[in-house]
Amino acid sequence: MAINFSTVGGTSFYNLDLSGIDFTGASLANTDLRAQKFYRTRLKNVKGLERARVDNRYFNLDNPEVQALLTRGSCQEKNFIGINLQGAYLQDADMRGFNLTDANLTGADLRVADLRGSTLVRTQLAGTDLQNADLRECLLIDANLTEADFRKADLRGSTLVRAQVARADFTEADLTGICIEDWSVSSKTRFTNVRCDFIYRKYQDGQPTDRYPAVERNFEANEFASLFQQPENIVELVFKGEFDYSALSLAFYKLQTEAPELDLELKGIEQREKLWVVKVKSNGSLTEKLIEERLTSVYHVTSEESAVEAIIKDSIYRDYEETKNRLAASEQLVRQLAGITENQAEALKEFSKQAFGNSFFISGSTITNLAGSGQIEYNEAAAQVRSLVTHSTDSGQVINIWQKFIAQLNEQNVAIQASTQLELIQLMLLAEARRDPEFKQLLIEQEQQIITAMPKGKIATAFQAVIAQLKE
Repeated sequence: MAINFSTVGGTSFYNLDLSGIDFTGASLANTDLRAQKFYRTRLKNVKGLERARVDNRYFNLDNPEVQALLTRGSCQEKNFIGINLQGAYLQDADMRGFNLTDANLTGADLRVADLRGSTLVRTQLAGTDLQNADLRECLLIDANLTEADFRKADLRGSTLVRAQVARADFTEADLTGICIEDWSVSSKTRFTNVRCDFIYRKYQDGQPTDRYPAVERNFEANEFASLFQQPENIVELVFKGEFDYSALSLAFYKLQTEAPELDLELKGIEQREKLWVVKVKSNGSLTEKLIEERLTSVYHVTSEESAVEAIIKDSIYRDYEETKNRLAASEQLVRQLAGITENQAEALKEFSKQAFGNSFFISGSTITNLAGSGQIEYNEAAAQVRSLVTHSTDSGQVINIWQKFIAQLNEQNVAIQASTQLELIQLMLLAEARRDPEFKQLLIEQEQQIITAMPKGKIATAFQAVIAQLKE
C-alpha cells in the first residue's frame, strides 16, 4: 500500500510498451512500472526497482529474485522453476547452476550469458538469442528451442534429449559431446561450420551413452552437419504409443486430396524407442490466401515454410487421431453385425493394418459398408475397377466406366459420397494387386498412362496413392 501511495504523482509507464527501452542506471523508485510489455527492456543497474509499482502481466517483475537478476545480472537464489522471463534482457548474466525447469524464456536476450550446469527441462526458449552463451553441461531435456539463435554458443556436454530445435541456428557453435536422443530438427535448422568431435545418441539412467563415432575416431570437418542437416521441406511428425499405419495413411491421403498444392510425399517412417517418426516432404507452395484460409487456428507463423509445416502437422495429427478412433469403432461395429463370425472379425483386424479401407468389409464374395447401408458383389466391383486400368489409354472410355461404376455404387447404396467412393476404389485396387501379381506389375509399369487418363482431381490422386504404396 505504501508503494502504491508513493507512486501517485510520480512518473507513470502504466500500460505502455517499453520494448527495447534502455533504463540502465536509472532511478525508478516511486514510478508506476505496470507496463504492457518489457520485451528486451534493459534494467541493468537500475536503482529503486523494489520501490516501484509493478505487476506480473508480462513477466514476473513483482518477484524480488527476478528484480535482482534483471538489475544485477546475477542472483543468490537459483531456483527459478516455472518463472516467467519471456523477452527478458539478460545479456552477460551469471546464471550458472540455475534451475529453470518449466520456465518461460521465450524471446529473451541471453547473449554471452553464463548458464553452465543449469537445468532447463521443458524450458521455453523459442526465439531466444543465445549467441556466444556458455551452455556447457546444461540439461535441455524436452526444451523448446525452436528458432533459437545459438551462433558461436558453447554447448559441450549438454543434453538435448527430445529437444525441439526446428529452425534453430547453430552456426559456428561447439556441439562436442552433446546427447541428441529423439531431438527434433527441421530443414531450416542450421549447422554451418559447427564444431563437433563426437555426440551421444542415447540417454539412460541420467547419463549419455552410445558415443558416435566410436572412441577410436572423431568426426571429420563438417561430418556432423552432413549427417544431421535435414533435406529441404521435410517435416517430422512424432507419434507416441501404439502406431496405426492405416490411420496415418488415411490422414495423409486426406491432406493430399484437400491440399494438392502442397504436393506431399511420404519419405519414411522410423521407430525411435517408444516413438514413431514420420517424415513428410512438401514439394509445393502456398499462396497468402491459402495460408490465411488454412491457418485460422495456428499461431506464430513466420514464413511460408513454417506455414506449410504448421498445416501438415495440424491436419495430420488431428485426422490421425480421428481416423484411429473411427477404425476402432468400425471394428467393434463389425463384431456386432449379424452373421459375422469370429474368424471374419479377426480378418478385419488384420485388414485394418492396410493403408486403405476403413469403411468396408470384404466377406467372401461380398463387400459390405460397415455402416450397414448396403452391399455389392466383390467380383462385379473388381471387374469395374480392372476395366478402369485396362482402358487407361482411352480417357473417354475411362470416364464412361467411372460414371457407370459410380451409378452402380449409388444404386447398391454402398458408397454414395465422393470420399467413400475413392476409399472403395483404393481398397479394390490393393486387393486385386495383392491377389494378382501381373495386375500389380501393370499398375506400376503403366503408372503415368493410368494417372494421365483418369479424371483430374481426387480419383487420379487415389490411383497415385495406391501405386506409390505398391512400390514400397
